Amino acid sequence: MNLLDFKPKDVENFIPQFRAYDESGDVRLTFLNGMCYWFAYIIAGRFPGMELVYEPVDCHWLATADGHYYDIRGD
Repeated sequence: MNLLDFKPKDVENFIPQFRAYDESGDVRLTFLNGMCYWFAYIIAGRFPGMELVYEPVDCHWLATADGHYYDIRGD
C-alpha cells in the first residue's frame, strides 16, 4: 500500500494497536488528557496527507483527512 493512498479503514485499523494491551486505560487517558497533540502527530506521520487540527472548545488536537477526524478513540 502506498501510504499516500490510505483509506479511513486503514487509519481505523491502525489506532486500536495503541489500545491493544492497555488493560488499565492509561494509554487512552494519556492521549485524551494532555498528550492529544502527540497522538495526532503520530497518526499524521503514519498517514501522509493528514493535517493536524486544534479544536479550541475541547482544547483537543486531532488528525484529519477527507472529513474524518481521528484521535485515540478513532473517527
